[in-house]
Amino acid sequence: MLVAVDIYHGSEPEARILYAIITGMGFIGGGAIFKGDNTVKGTATAASLWNTATIGISVAYGRYEITVILSVVNFLILLFSEQFKTKDKRE
Repeated sequence: MLVAVDIYHGSEPEARILYAIITGMGFIGGGAIFKGDNTVKGTATAASLWNTATIGISVAYGRYEITVILSVVNFLILLFSEQFKTKDKRE
């Protein structure tokens, strides 16, 4: 949040658009989360959707260094997160 306050010098309508994008992607990501009896699935998908919105905003503002960092971190998390998931014994 502090980084956003430091680098953002736009107008109030721009801030509202950014707020709407972040809120909307959070809503869509919430729809990707499924709760079962003892399981929750889709949290990585929801986080990736939110990260994609952040990458798009970073590109729109020409902050390509943030875009590259977010892309690499998201890729690495999705690549290695499978190792940390617990397997359901019923499957």
